[in-house]
Amino acid sequence: MHFITFYRCLLCKLIYSLALPHFSFYIQNLGNLHCIVRVTPISIKLRLSYIPGMQEIVFIDEGSLPTPEGITREWVKAAAENRNEDEKLFSMIREAFQRKIDVGVHVPTYPQFRDMIGQFLDIIKEEKNCYEPFVLKEENAKILELEIIDEVAKQYKKETGKTLEVRVCIAGPTDMYLQAFGATAFVDAYHILAQVLRNSLNRHLKQQRISKLKL
Repeated sequence: MHFITFYRCLLCKLIYSLALPHFSFYIQNLGNLHCIVRVTPISIKLRLSYIPGMQEIVFIDEGSLPTPEGITREWVKAAAENRNEDEKLFSMIREAFQRKIDVGVHVPTYPQFRDMIGQFLDIIKEEKNCYEPFVLKEENAKILELEIIDEVAKQYKKETGKTLEVRVCIAGPTDMYLQAFGATAFVDAYHILAQVLRNSLNRHLKQQRISKLKL
């Protein structure tokens, strides 16, 4: 890619990053250079390293975003669990996801407006969602945000003829276990949490038709 084009892309992403202060993104494969840009509320950091063999630029991003003005993470959590404000919730997530595509992020992560550990653990804690403690029913082993952005991926494919690649961030079983049980050792519970994560991912990987998931 020509350097002028690269800097134009970089400028667009910096503007987007500054609009969302906690947003950070990565730029990979600038010829033989590996470039990482991280934006925080008080700094912009750029790191370049030489890696032989790289030929193209791929833009990816982190999923966690600050909530829009007037919306709290508590509201997002309640809306996702109760499903009583789907229109507002879905619109917010789709708009954020579309903005990532519009500024040129090649493999956008689904927008995370709620705690990553909590979004998995909260589902498991609800008895109605499980066959037995912590064992999710198959229909509940899912990531709501991935289902919400299906419409955006469908429109992207209609407009470009290409399948959109989507980056998926998940909590690990260790993080979930420590939040649920602390330092108490329950080997079976740890195994069950790992199974829940695997089943959730497998369900989406098997069903992906209009997007291609990246882990």
